Amino acid sequence: MAFTIARRSCPISSCFTQTFRRNLTKSAVQGPLEPPLSTKTLPEYFATEVLNRYSSRPALICRKEGPRSHGGPPSRNLGVASHLAWDYAEFDTHINALARGLLSIGVLKGDRVGVIMGNTSSYAMLQLACASIGAILVTLNPAYRLTELAATLNLAGVKHLFLVPRLRSSEYVRMFAEAFPEIRGAIPGGLQVEDLPQLRSIIVVDNAEEYRANLAPLHIKGTVDWREILMWREDAREARVQKDILRGLNKEEVISLQFTSGTTGLPKAVSLTHSNLLNNGISIGRCMRLTEKDILCNVPPLFHCFGLILGNLAAWSHGSCIVYPSDTFDISKTTRA
Repeated sequence: MAFTIARRSCPISSCFTQTFRRNLTKSAVQGPLEPPLSTKTLPEYFATEVLNRYSSRPALICRKEGPRSHGGPPSRNLGVASHLAWDYAEFDTHINALARGLLSIGVLKGDRVGVIMGNTSSYAMLQLACASIGAILVTLNPAYRLTELAATLNLAGVKHLFLVPRLRSSEYVRMFAEAFPEIRGAIPGGLQVEDLPQLRSIIVVDNAEEYRANLAPLHIKGTVDWREILMWREDAREARVQKDILRGLNKEEVISLQFTSGTTGLPKAVSLTHSNLLNNGISIGRCMRLTEKDILCNVPPLFHCFGLILGNLAAWSHGSCIVYPSDTFDISKTTRA
C-alpha cells in the first residue's frame, strides 16, 4: 500500500530525483557529520590547536635558503647553520612580522594579493599572513606568459603582487618593467599602470640574493624589497590592527583564489574560504595519519592546491614538518632532501 500511494503521488524517478537533490544540497552545505568539521578560522586554528601544542616542533625546512634570509632578530633555526629551519614558534614570529608589514604597506581586508614564486619560506609566510588579516591570496602559475599573467591579475583584481626576480627561464621583474614602463619611475606602492589598473604595489622577493645585483642596472623605482616590509616590532600599531582583524574574521570568508587548469576552457578562479581550506587540510592529514613526528617533503608547486593545501595545510594542521627541497622541482635535490 505504501508503495502504491508513493507511486501515485510521486513517480519513482521523480521521487529519486527530488531525494537525490535534497541529499546533494545537504551534503554540499553541511558535509559529513563524523568526524565533525572545525568551525574555526585558519589563523584561529593555527594559534589554538597547533602553536599551543607543537610550538617547539619543526615546522618548515627550506634547503635552498639561508638561516636568516629574512633578516630580523637572532634566530634559533633549530640549531642548523646550513639552511633555513624553523620550529612552529619561529614560523609564527615570521608570519606575524609579515602580517604587520602587509598592513603597513596598505593591504586591507579583502584585498587580493598575488604571488608568483616557487616553493619558498616567503610563500609559506604569505599563505598564513594573508589569512590572518583577511586578505585574499591569489596563487598564480609561474609558467603563465605575460599576456596570461596580465589577464589573470586583472580578472582577480590583484592589488599587491609578490614575485621573484627569476624562476627557471622567466625573468619576471625585467619582463614586467619592459612591458609596463610606468613601473620604472613609479612611487613604490603607488603604481598607476594603464593595462593593470588595479595593481598598486610590486614586492620583489629574493631570499637567496642570487639576482639582486642583476636588478640594480634596470633602475626600477616602483618595486619594493621584500625585507623592507617585514615589521619585527610586536608593539607597533599594526600589531593592534592585526588583532582587531583576527577577532572579526569569519570562517566563511574567502581567503584564497586558486585557478583551474583551464583544460576545458580558460582558467577560472575558485573562491576558497577559511573553512574550505582548513577542513580540507585536516581531513587529508587525518587520512595520511600525520602526526607531529612526521616530515613531509612538499614537492608539488604551491600555486596548486596539491602543494598549498594537501601539502602545507595537511601537515601544519597536524603539527608535522614541511620540507621544500628546492623552489622548483629538481629530482636530485628532492632525493637528497
